[in-house]
Amino acid sequence: MAAVNPFSSSGEVSISPSTIISIIVVVVVSYAIGWGLAKLVKKLWLAPKNVELSTELMVTRVIKYTVLVVGSLIAISEIGLDITPLVMGLGIVGLAIAFGVQEIVANLVSGLIIMVDRPIRVGDIVEVEGATGKVMDVGLRASTVRTPDNINHLIPNKLIILNRITNYSKYDPKIRLQIPVGVEYGSDNEKVKDVLLSIARDHPNVLEDPAPGVGLREFGSSSVDFVLYAWINDPARRAVIREEINWEIDRRFRENGITTVSYTHLRAHETR
Repeated sequence: MAAVNPFSSSGEVSISPSTIISIIVVVVVSYAIGWGLAKLVKKLWLAPKNVELSTELMVTRVIKYTVLVVGSLIAISEIGLDITPLVMGLGIVGLAIAFGVQEIVANLVSGLIIMVDRPIRVGDIVEVEGATGKVMDVGLRASTVRTPDNINHLIPNKLIILNRITNYSKYDPKIRLQIPVGVEYGSDNEKVKDVLLSIARDHPNVLEDPAPGVGLREFGSSSVDFVLYAWINDPARRAVIREEINWEIDRRFRENGITTVSYTHLRAHETR
């Protein structure tokens, strides 16, 4: 019994010179369309977002090869072969692979989204998945965030896309520190305010504009509760600057005879 070609629609394939020319034309046109579409995507989408060169090359190549594969399938059908079983087979294999490596695929797709949409970029100070630090690398599968303790956290890209991210550097790097201070009743509140403002103004990393401020938050059960507002433009050093200001508050208050009292209300709710 003769074997039947599963991809043939008629059992016999006839290839004429005109068919060969048609195949060549289809492949060339497919390549040209893919090249043109890749250039269009680059001009209208990638270039305005200033994506990295490696990402740009990857996206444009995927577009070119996808269009070329589709054109090749059309060319195969031109010589009388039925490509339906081939397409179905590729689809089944693709689904099987997708289910088997769906986490990897999800991270790869998320990596592409990050590289193109750029919710974070290398050098940003971010807080994501419990890790706060500087973005050292944005890869296809995962991104690296280095904490002030020099610990590198490798975070899957899917988590960055799906979860909430705090980006201290995007749009405007300025952030406002809120430093709570509680003093005992009977203190000279105007003096407390003046000392706090003087400390903020004297710190080299505190901005003059927006100017620092002092708020009298509330009269607590055992303390008069103030909060010092100080703007800085280096989010990576916010913990260090906060600590330096706290040390100076302790020193200046001792010099001025101001007694501090534990103030925990704002510490539990302040914006970090």
